[in-house]
Amino acid sequence: MRKALQKKEVEITRRKQSLLKLRVDEEITQEEFLEEKNRLVNELQEIKMSLVSADELDDNILTSIDTLMVFCTNLVQYWKEADLPLKIDIIKLLVGNLFIDEKNTLTFKFYPLWEATYEVNKNPHKYGGS
Repeated sequence: MRKALQKKEVEITRRKQSLLKLRVDEEITQEEFLEEKNRLVNELQEIKMSLVSADELDDNILTSIDTLMVFCTNLVQYWKEADLPLKIDIIKLLVGNLFIDEKNTLTFKFYPLWEATYEVNKNPHKYGGS
C-alpha cells in the first residue's frame, strides 16, 4: 500500500510540473491551470494523509508485536508465578479453545497469532506487560 501511495505521490508531482510547463508555454489558460493545480494539490494532500495513517498503523502493529514478544519471552516466569485462574487464561490465550472430542480426548484449537496479540495488548498488566 505504501509503495503505491508513494508512486502516486511522485506521479502527481510530475503532473504538477507538466502543468506548470503548459502554463508557461501558454498552452492552457490561467483559469485551467489554477483549477487543475488545485485538484492536484488536494489529491497530493490526501495521499500524504494516507501515508501518515499508514505510518501510524505500522507503529501500532510494531508496538503490539513488541508487547507480545515480551510476554512470550517471559512466559516461563509468568507461568511459575501465576495462580490457577491466570494459568487457565494463559492456556486460553495461547491455545484458544480446549474441548473434548468424540473419543473423549482433551484437544485444542490454536488461535491465530493476531488474536493472541490482540488479547495480550488488551490486558498487558494481566499478562506481565507494562
